[in-house]
Amino acid sequence: MSLVIDSGKQGPKVASSDKTFLQDSGVVTMTQGFPNITTLYITGSSLTTYLTRDQKTLANVWRLEEKFAIRVVEMNLFVFQFLCAEDKERVLEGRPWFFDEKLLLLQEVNGDEQPSEMVFKQTPMWVRLLDVPLKKRSLEVMYDVGEFLGGFIEADESDPLGWRDSLRIKILVDINKPLRRGLFLAMGKNQSRWVDINYERLADF
Repeated sequence: MSLVIDSGKQGPKVASSDKTFLQDSGVVTMTQGFPNITTLYITGSSLTTYLTRDQKTLANVWRLEEKFAIRVVEMNLFVFQFLCAEDKERVLEGRPWFFDEKLLLLQEVNGDEQPSEMVFKQTPMWVRLLDVPLKKRSLEVMYDVGEFLGGFIEADESDPLGWRDSLRIKILVDINKPLRRGLFLAMGKNQSRWVDINYERLADF
């Protein structure tokens, strides 16, 4: 099992006016892998040197149980090698990850691909839908909005009554397309309501 991480791209762009209708861990550095042990891989790309500079901090942030290694494939492209399937899944499920203020794009590798040939197109990201009308605060609406924005992954259901000022969902974001600042929700009787979108941890948006 393998994955790829890429943050060498500039990441999602911002649309200026886009309105759309919606009806320890022990740490080692090795190049030959772990002898006599089945390993799991993640590959990734990043403009930051943080990934190789402070591996122990990286292991703590990811809450890894076993050792892992980082190998540089080429400029801004890395392979992360894990001994534990649970560690690998934890890293995947915890996306998005930011290191040194750079977004890391992760992509799972099946084993037949060359890391240098992998294409990074999407990243999971948490977004908040601000000031959604009360009658639209449902899982069904969150799913429809998530699918419309690129792909619904999961919803934050810690507020089942919907009393907070926003709805929080994780979606797939296409890094090659401008980010939407919001969308119109259809309210019935030919009416609609504009809803702003906040992308978590994108402070410049």
